[in-house]
Amino acid sequence: MKYVINRLKEPSTWTALGVIGALFGLPPGSVDAVHAIAGGVLALLGVLLPEGKHD
Repeated sequence: MKYVINRLKEPSTWTALGVIGALFGLPPGSVDAVHAIAGGVLALLGVLLPEGKHD
């Protein structure tokens, strides 16, 4: 899971997802909406999930 989250933080991942979406005929606005929703979800997870064990 951490691998996926780290990849989602990289701009190149979002560029690639946008290109894939465009190839499948999604309008650019929908790709931006998915990016915004995913970013919001990941930000919320960043607030809620602990970073490691605390003694």
